[in-house]
Amino acid sequence: DTEDALANQFVDATNGRVDVVLDGLYALPLQAALRACSPHSRVVNIGNSAGATAQISAGTLRARQITISGFAGLHLPMTAKEPALKWLWQHVGARKLQVAVRRSSLVDIDHTWSLQRSSSNTKHVVLFA
Repeated sequence: DTEDALANQFVDATNGRVDVVLDGLYALPLQAALRACSPHSRVVNIGNSAGATAQISAGTLRARQITISGFAGLHLPMTAKEPALKWLWQHVGARKLQVAVRRSSLVDIDHTWSLQRSSSNTKHVVLFA
């Protein structure tokens, strides 16, 4: 897909409301996601599986006042991560964390987006390159 097409898909899938982007792709998908962002949205980059560079429009950032930050857990010492990891593993072990997942092939992306749009539940879509 082109950046325009992908940006339009993001806008359609979210009814034009994107407040937070957790970006593990970077490159063209990030460029499209930024165009779909609502004013004052936040973007956190955690990876770059679609490419290591992106062309980001300064006008888009300023007009929408988007905040972009990067995160890599390796910058934190283990002592800082330990309480959160203990909580996470205790809850995983006790089966207290549950996430409903529906997997779709990229071939079926149009159908997946339509399911997303018609759902009355909180929505999360994760795309993998």
